[in-house]
This record gives sequence, structure tokens and C-alpha cells, in this order.
Amino acid sequence: MLTRLRSAGPRLLAPLVAVILGSFTSALTSQSAAAATNSGLPVMVGIAASHDGHGYWLASNGNVYAFGTAAFAGPQSPRFARPVSGVVAAPGGGYWLVASDGGVFAYGGAPFLGSTGAMHLNAPVVGITATPSGQGYWLVASDGGIFSFGDAQFAGSTGAMHLNSPVVGIAATPSGRGYWLVASDGGIFSFGDARFLGSTGAMHLNSPVVGMASTPSGSGYWLVASDGGVFTFGDAPFHGSTGAVHLMAPISGLAATPDGGGYWMVAEDGGVFTFGDAPFAGAATGFASSAIADVAARPECGIPADAVTAGKVIVVSLVCQELTAYENRVPFVSTLITTGRPALPTPPGQYSVLSKISPYQMVSPWPPGSPFWYPPSWVTYTLWFRSDGYAIHDAPWRSVYGPGTQLNGSHGCINTPFAPMQKLYPWAPVGTAVRVY
Repeated sequence: MLTRLRSAGPRLLAPLVAVILGSFTSALTSQSAAAATNSGLPVMVGIAASHDGHGYWLASNGNVYAFGTAAFAGPQSPRFARPVSGVVAAPGGGYWLVASDGGVFAYGGAPFLGSTGAMHLNAPVVGITATPSGQGYWLVASDGGIFSFGDAQFAGSTGAMHLNSPVVGIAATPSGRGYWLVASDGGIFSFGDARFLGSTGAMHLNSPVVGMASTPSGSGYWLVASDGGVFTFGDAPFHGSTGAVHLMAPISGLAATPDGGGYWMVAEDGGVFTFGDAPFAGAATGFASSAIADVAARPECGIPADAVTAGKVIVVSLVCQELTAYENRVPFVSTLITTGRPALPTPPGQYSVLSKISPYQMVSPWPPGSPFWYPPSWVTYTLWFRSDGYAIHDAPWRSVYGPGTQLNGSHGCINTPFAPMQKLYPWAPVGTAVRVY
């Protein structure tokens, strides 16, 4: 039984705003932030929402992962001198990343307007926000120092003040003539036309505040703590939180939908939580890790000696539930995967990439009521290696991969975590060898 799929063109999804969030269940992943850090996996530091509210970019400490209508524009080969500490969408398309030294990296339609990468800073940069025109941005350091570029006007800072707690985020007013800073104790500092509407600076918090987002009117804002607790001020409505839920990793950011009717939270392990009208477009759990040995080097994975040849080759072990892509016999990316369930196994054999489609909507060939039926499901990247319905693709509904997951596996396709799939898709041209053992 094979999975029949249908392309329906790009989804009507939208640009993101400021920190990643997502589905309640998808964020409860088995990978903690500590495990991610120890294994070399990325730690999520922020989100930028697409402007239509149907997509988002998730920034880790060294890369970007795109979901929904948010288009990936780079970096292709991330090499940052300092860790990434923030991300913001450009109104004209694309996004900026900022590193802790104030280095700014522009992608897509986002213009580069300057940075502090060559300056000596008293404190690390912890956030970035853009002007409504997309022709300027502010950087904020943990001491509240503000650095403005392009048409972003300096309206004040706390750089010369003694703070009880470090600044952790910044949000601009809709007019672009002011901004708020938030500290880890929930203290709010308002500048320009940004109005002070309340804070948690005098409250005892169970966990530190890690981010904020403003309402579309500029008359309210949300704060989020690392336990997912949400604090609302002004006209910001409360849509829910994870404050009473045991999380596998701390929350690291928050972003509001364009109409203010919902928000996303993102955890350090890439889990995404959605509230209100914020749609779930995927999560970034299950990253490729440098701790995973290349599959052909492990005898227990059943890969023959002649499987890895010159050129580009994708090798899959059904036994180890692992995939490694090689270029001229050197591993390019290696990741745990999930293949077909026992009733619909992934067929071993020698194949090649026949076509590539992004995005793609999976449509069940089985009718409702069948144990194999599934609702129409979008994925971002597909590499088709058999004409009868088999592909390597990301699987936003899945958060755990590796040995044993095939018992509740795919319908025959090779489910791959989003991060390695994001690397694999542009790397593998049509004709790339796919060898399944």
C-alpha cells in the first residue's frame, strides 16, 4: 500500500513577528534544552512571524528554520563568530539575525543597515526589532544599551542606569517612534511614544521573563516567562499559557499574531505552543546531532561497503532508523528518521531523487474509516525517490525519531526532522542516489 500525495501549491500562510511558538502537544518533546546543548543540538533563541500570521522563522544559536509561509533565505552554511541572540522579520520580506556581539546578518529582502560587530560593547546584545518601514532596526544589549540603524530613531536607553535585572528583550511601537525594553524580572522601560502599561517588576515570579510582544494597537503588551507563564497589560488579551505544565525545555520567546488574537511560544528544544488564533505550522524538535555517527560506519546498521560512492549519495538504514547524506564519501548531514510502519514498510532498494517539490500537501489514498487514513497534511520539503508515492520529507506532526518509532511509523515515506531536511533539500539535486537498506 503506497501513499498517494497531491500538490496544491503554496499555502496561504503568513510572515512571522518575533519569537517562535506552536502546538501544545508538539512542544512536549523528549529532548530537553540541556540535552540539546550537551549533544551539540541547536538551542532556540527566538522567532519571527510572517506578516500573514501563517508562518514563522525559528532562530537557534546558529541557524534559522522556516515553517509555513515563512521562506528560508539563509544562512546556507552558518558560521557565526558569536551565538545568534535574536531574529526579526523584515516588513518587505526576509529577516535579520543578530549575534551577541551585535553583528547583524540580513537575508531575503532585509537590507543590511549597520551593526556593532566591530565595536567593543559593555554588555552582549540580546535582541533586535525593526521599524515599520523595514528600513531600520534597533539592537538592545543586556544593560539596556540601544543601538539604532537606518531610520530607527534613538529614543533613550538604560545603558547608564543600574538595573535590578538584565534586559532580555525589546518591542517597537506600531508607529516606529518608540520602544519598550523588558528585564528578566518583568520590569518595563518605555521610550519615545511607547506607554508604560504595567510590569511584574515588583512581583515574585516563579521563573524569569524571557521575552515580550506588543499588540497591534501599541496599547498593550504580553510578557512571557521561561516556564511559559504569560502576563498581559493594556489591551493585550490573555489566550493561555503553559505556566501550569511541566515542560521538557524552557520557553525562550513569544510572538503575537498580526491581529493580536493569539500568540506563539517557542521552547529552547524547538517545541512550539499555540494560543488563540495562532496556527501551528511546525516545530524544530529532532535535530541532526554531531553525536550520531555516519550510518555506513556502523556495522549493526547493515550498510554494505560499496553503498557510499563518489558524488552525492543518501544512505538509509531501516534497522538503525538513520539517514546519512554523503558528498564524495564525506558525511554532509546525519539524522535519526522514522520509516514505514510494519503494515506499510519503506521498500529497500537502489533509487534516485526523481523530483523535488516544496511545499507539498499529502492526501490520503485511503478513505475515512480506514486504519491508514489521515487528513490532508502539509510538509515543507519533499524528495521523491519512487514514482509510486515514496519520498523523504519533513513531518511536522512528529517530534520523536529513531529506532522503534517505525512501529508507529509513516505510510512508507521516510520522515525526517525539519532541521536536517532543510539542509538536505537544497543540497540534493534530481538524480542524487538514494540507497535504502
